[in-house]
Amino acid sequence: MLELDWVNQHPLKNGEPNHIGYISGELFGAGGLTATPDNPRGSRSMSFELRCKGAGQWNVYDVVCVDGTVKLAINGKFVNSIRDSSVRKGYLCLESEGSEVHFRNIRILELPPGITTPEQIAKVVE
Repeated sequence: MLELDWVNQHPLKNGEPNHIGYISGELFGAGGLTATPDNPRGSRSMSFELRCKGAGQWNVYDVVCVDGTVKLAINGKFVNSIRDSSVRKGYLCLESEGSEVHFRNIRILELPPGITTPEQIAKVVE
């Protein structure tokens, strides 16, 4: 998540606002995870739409991971996804850049296992 005005604060070389996909909802692998982005920006997948509320307001993020596909909804609408993930069971990282962020009401529902090999399970971080 970034400040909503980031696209204007960091314009393109031609002076136009930057792409809204940088602000929220970008998906990418961490810890060696690779995946196919549905809306590519290199190995990352950019959000299709800006759905975040402004500073001081709460946002709802829903992340659904099933058999190597990760879909992200922000405030009730799916905006991004990746597929063919090299890791199918493991960790979820939440990130904010440039300022303090607060999280609340984090709930994780583990779905029944699909087709997952031992190589597709993230190694335990100690």
